[in-house]
Amino acid sequence: DCSDHEVNLKILLQGVMDNGELTEKQRNELLKDYTDEISDIVLGHNFAQTECLSLAQRQVDKRAGEYRKFIGYLEKHGGLNRALEFLPDDQALGKRYERGGVLTRPELAVLLSYAKVMLKENLSKTDLIEDETLRDVAYRAFPQRAGERFSKEVKEHRLLKEVVSTQLANDFINNLGITAAYRFLSSSNVRLEDVFRAYVIAREVFDLNAFNDYIASLCNTVPEETLYTLKANMVRRVRRGVRWFLRNADKEGSTQEHIDHLKPLLAEIAGSIEIALVGELKDTWTQHFDDYIALGINHHWSTILAMPDNLFAGLGVASIQKWTSKATPLCSRVFYGLHNHLRIRDFAGAVSEMPVHSPWQAISRETLLEDIEIQLRAMVSTIVYRVNSEEAIMPQLERLLPQEDVEKWWLWLEGLEQETDQPDISLFHVSLRQLVGLSEVVVASLSE
Repeated sequence: DCSDHEVNLKILLQGVMDNGELTEKQRNELLKDYTDEISDIVLGHNFAQTECLSLAQRQVDKRAGEYRKFIGYLEKHGGLNRALEFLPDDQALGKRYERGGVLTRPELAVLLSYAKVMLKENLSKTDLIEDETLRDVAYRAFPQRAGERFSKEVKEHRLLKEVVSTQLANDFINNLGITAAYRFLSSSNVRLEDVFRAYVIAREVFDLNAFNDYIASLCNTVPEETLYTLKANMVRRVRRGVRWFLRNADKEGSTQEHIDHLKPLLAEIAGSIEIALVGELKDTWTQHFDDYIALGINHHWSTILAMPDNLFAGLGVASIQKWTSKATPLCSRVFYGLHNHLRIRDFAGAVSEMPVHSPWQAISRETLLEDIEIQLRAMVSTIVYRVNSEEAIMPQLERLLPQEDVEKWWLWLEGLEQETDQPDISLFHVSLRQLVGLSEVVVASLSE
């Protein structure tokens, strides 16, 4: 890592020298001046990669099937040689799983390395450097002062595509996990470029870099397991955000335009979440918020982390606001009011907590959550035209919704709760069909 930064910096400064804007003596002085900052960049990468490994190690037992398939994928597409890397074959790995064993940390480190190399190579074959927002990640490969002083030369760096690809691959895997790219690409018919544009949007609107800095500042003051729990919480939000953008985001507009539109909206939604939530949703949020505050987490991040996350943490509300042009606080109040009234938390929570034993089950679970949110969003997008923002939301919902159909849905949920001791994914798909039916009735009745 240090060698890569050194070489890229020397190539950058050589270009400046070739233009006659820097002497060799000045170049050598700059290299000396940049030493500490290069060291900080490298140590930051090491910290992030170690954190990624530690989080993977804590979750590896729940993703045994996914890792087995990923190893096979790397053999076929990533140049992995199991024997050379001392990784177990499928039979040996299966026996290890049967004994309750899992992949070890050194084995995960090998997979992480291959995942990054393969991802970097694939990214270098795309047109991502044509996207200005993604291209600007190149500046993170250089000392800040160098990027500011030689901004034009950074954009003209002869290894720009390779620098951007390396930075994006490292950032993506360090933040979302070893198998994240494989999971997205194998679960939907999308291009790698689309995945990374969606990732950068999600990373920015959820303010992931600031969150990572904040978590790092808590090291040695907050218990390690607590920090990894918080990290897993945010990773799940961003990962689901990526899936949401891939499925729902408007294809028009640049990456930066999406960020500029959504980031302030999500900040507004989070800032008013305590007012928007009602009933059990508010009770749960308050309990989580108080727990985070008790752990020493500041008010801002306690507010964010306590938000309901199984339905994409505010993205649906932002989408409704854009679609209807109604005030964000009203969209939020109706969304979470309906969420509470229809007990969507019970349904989405049961889906989220469903144990999965294969990548396909994991994909099915995420798809179910997406479809639940789509139905909720469809109903809210109709209801917001029929409510008075000056009045309490819940009484208005009770008047507007077809009571008989709502009661049938509640009755169905009661039956679902009795089956959750041995959850069957087919039951959740049938339940989704019930929700779709209710959504269609609500939309039709309020559209007349």
